[in-house]
Amino acid sequence: MAASGGRSLSAGRRTQGGNSVETTGHSADYSASLLVATLWAPILALPPILFLIGLNAWIWGPSRILSWVADVTTGSRTSDPGLLLWLLVVLVAVVLHEFLHGLGWALCSHRPVRSVVEFGVRWRALTPFARCKAEVPLKVYRAGTVLPALLLGLLPATAGLITGDGRALAFGSLMILAAGGDLLVLWLVRSVPGDRLAQDHPTRVGCYILDPPASEP
Repeated sequence: MAASGGRSLSAGRRTQGGNSVETTGHSADYSASLLVATLWAPILALPPILFLIGLNAWIWGPSRILSWVADVTTGSRTSDPGLLLWLLVVLVAVVLHEFLHGLGWALCSHRPVRSVVEFGVRWRALTPFARCKAEVPLKVYRAGTVLPALLLGLLPATAGLITGDGRALAFGSLMILAAGGDLLVLWLVRSVPGDRLAQDHPTRVGCYILDPPASEP
């Protein structure tokens, strides 16, 4: 990935929102541009989605999920909510996705949500966001980053596999796809020790990794 190779260091300060900001030490940029993230996110999300769909087909047969898709798009069964309601569910899940990021960072760092997380909306894209504005251990940052993929993606998809419910599998797969950018962030910091401090990048997908301050002689 091009973004992970471009690791930049700044001695004692970094740029944040166009301003130079003091840090606790040198900072390394582990982030990708929005364009790169948009291209890589579905690539990273596709393997687990295909695995889940393939496993479902092996356990229950491919006809069950195909028939459910047909029922939802045509509204032929009253037990299915219909396409418009599914779109509403997805919109709510997108907001919940960002809330779970913030909740994970706050709970794992044992700090109030407002002191750790900034919530907002990118009006040009009409999408909500959650940004970890505080410096937290990377293991905390990773936990908050992966939480939506686990709770909104893997959990309902696994329930769908166990029960044979194509709706749960489809929803979970869609939420894993929505978490593709989060998977990219985890990939970018895959080799960084968990006790290093991390802070969300203000404009790109990823984070800064902060070096500890130099010890006094």
